[in-house]
Amino acid sequence: MRSSRRRALFPPRRWTPQGRSGESRRGTERLLRNSAPVLQVLGVPASTYYGWLAQQRDPSPRRGADAELLDEIRRIHARSGATYGAPRVHATLRRRGHDVAGKRVERLMRENGAAGRAPAVARPLLAGRSGCRPADGWL
Repeated sequence: MRSSRRRALFPPRRWTPQGRSGESRRGTERLLRNSAPVLQVLGVPASTYYGWLAQQRDPSPRRGADAELLDEIRRIHARSGATYGAPRVHATLRRRGHDVAGKRVERLMRENGAAGRAPAVARPLLAGRSGCRPADGWL
């Protein structure tokens, strides 16, 4: 039974004279056929893999909008010298006419590693003496 099941899952391969460049559909079928053992080893259902593959081929409108918004976020973040965090980037986007939620900006920045720089900590000035230890200035 095991060998007959294997034949059903993996039909015999045919040699085609086209090579790799002319086979878009056949290449995809070969990829899917060759991925079945890997999916079994990883414990991933085939339907999950096919769903992921479909999303890669034809992303949803939301993902497309996120990609465009991410480009704008990257431009704003880079122009600020990587100092703007999500609240300032969100405010800049709103000023530029993008109707977007702050949580969405936070999520996109977090997923792509863009973070603002924390403000510098204010340190008290010492008594103006050079070479003194910090504890000396407090006395």
